[in-house]
Amino acid sequence: TSVSVELYDDEAYYWMYTQFMDWGYFDHPPGVAVMIWLGSFLGKTELAVRLFNVLFTGISITLIYWLVKPKNVLVFCTSIFSFLVLHLIGFVALPDTPFFLSAILFLLSYRYFLKDDSFENQLLLSIAAALMIYCKYHGFVVIMFTVLSNVKLFTNYRMYVVALLTLVFISPHLYWQFANDFPSISYHLADRAAPEYKISQTLDYLGGNLPFLGGLVSVALFIASVFYKPVDKWEKALRWNLFGMYIFFFLITFKGQYIEANWTLFCVFPMLYLGYKQIENSRYFVAYKYLTFFFAALLMVIRFHIVSPLAIIMKDRVWDFYDGTQFDKNV
Repeated sequence: TSVSVELYDDEAYYWMYTQFMDWGYFDHPPGVAVMIWLGSFLGKTELAVRLFNVLFTGISITLIYWLVKPKNVLVFCTSIFSFLVLHLIGFVALPDTPFFLSAILFLLSYRYFLKDDSFENQLLLSIAAALMIYCKYHGFVVIMFTVLSNVKLFTNYRMYVVALLTLVFISPHLYWQFANDFPSISYHLADRAAPEYKISQTLDYLGGNLPFLGGLVSVALFIASVFYKPVDKWEKALRWNLFGMYIFFFLITFKGQYIEANWTLFCVFPMLYLGYKQIENSRYFVAYKYLTFFFAALLMVIRFHIVSPLAIIMKDRVWDFYDGTQFDKNV
């Protein structure tokens, strides 16, 4: 897919970042520019733009598998394959891809920090936090809910060392924001919101965000996550991030903001971890297994449709990856 379809317009926009490498851009930190730039040795091709995007997604899925340690490998794999959003970040070069990986690395580093808060793990945690912020500002939300899940961190001076180191690591971007009159902050907090609130903004989020991630599979995993009981502080952090992020963006809708479906991408990780562990040991596992088989097969058809369109359908987003003028001629 990374080679056979043209760049999505957002990808072309992010590729333009690489022609003007800097510590920040109008609407995003520089992570996506670095990711695309890393593949530039392949020239000006679709694969060059998407190469590290594909690699990062593969690493993310591998880490999730390693952390979950599923008993039934096939069903866990079909669970992952059922997530439309993982297919998209698997070949479309977006800021969400490096953010997803860096957020997983942040929580993995936090796991090590909980076991041993040595300076080495403080440094590792701060680097992961900085990488997360350099990829997407959602990183601040992940950090916030991770800390709130364990309020004793406020009394641990080592966590303040982590915070200080993180600020040092992101200081080039902070200076860029200051030197350019904080364009990203103005854009995300004020400029991109609609002039007035519409209830459709909230309803679209409640009815569409979760199913967009992985259809009924993501709905099942989300419900299962509600019943999962964390066994330690790390799993508690996953739980706080899953439900906290959904509540956070739910509240954001009331300020006149339409929430893009990919903004909650990070929730896929705690959902797959908490929800799958709950379902795998429940009486509903057989029904869930066939549910994943159905959606995995459906996503296979959709993936094939993206590579080789099966039919010409108006308002089909697959045409975003092809020549729009040619599509107009065919309609």
